[in-house]
Amino acid sequence: MPIAPILLASRGISGERDPSRLKTGDLSSGYNVDFSAGYLVQKAGGSTKINTTAISSSPSIVTGTEWVPSSGTFRRVIVTSDGRIIKDDMSGAFATTLKSGLTASNNPVIIAGGNEVAGNNRKLFIYTGNNAVQVLSADGATTSNITTPHGDWSGANQPSFGFPFRNSILSAGNLNEPHRLYASQVTDHENLTGAGSFTILAYPGESQRIVAGIASISRAFFWKYPWGVYWVNDTDTATANWFVQPATHQFGAAPTPHAVTQVDQGTVAFVTNGGDI
Repeated sequence: MPIAPILLASRGISGERDPSRLKTGDLSSGYNVDFSAGYLVQKAGGSTKINTTAISSSPSIVTGTEWVPSSGTFRRVIVTSDGRIIKDDMSGAFATTLKSGLTASNNPVIIAGGNEVAGNNRKLFIYTGNNAVQVLSADGATTSNITTPHGDWSGANQPSFGFPFRNSILSAGNLNEPHRLYASQVTDHENLTGAGSFTILAYPGESQRIVAGIASISRAFFWKYPWGVYWVNDTDTATANWFVQPATHQFGAAPTPHAVTQVDQGTVAFVTNGGDI
């Protein structure tokens, strides 16, 4: 990549607030400036096309992830607007249709799990909010419905997102129980009914429904729409004694699981119900 040398702040960054005290070569402020290459600015390469041929039927890609089913094996997995889950072997061919016939209109979410004990496969969990949670085991050629879902998850009442927490997976978002969190077994992330799995009811009289969640700074946080941010108090060693505490009622999240993201080690950003960040 060609690099054009530009003299930039040869005197370094200055903390002077009075413009009259700044001298030639002082840098008063900078954004995305890298000083490691000798005061040069370098443009990033931009996006690169992965596949040269469009996916059959030319659907929109509604979500996707890179997947490492085993050490040294890399894959891409996408969900398309026409209800398919497709896997790519990093060649760009996207030749393996893992599932078809889904309803993928609710901003699908993909998370990694499995490998709970020695010998268990790594797994991808794909949430659509309309269909049974899909599970890709290791580098399989198809996905399957989650093996032991909670009894609340039936028909179109399916969770819309999940996230790992305390070696379990917490899920939520099914419309028939919009204020409830579901925790899988620690030893089997596909089991939502066996010993060790549990649910937590989260202030059902407040707001409309749970729409997003994340594990950050050693806590499980979740958001309701249109208002309400909460966290799981897990200080007790017994999960039966865990409970939900409100963090704020000033605002909530936009009605999508993708409204929340981890920015850095100690910062979580989210889009509020009013569109602010």
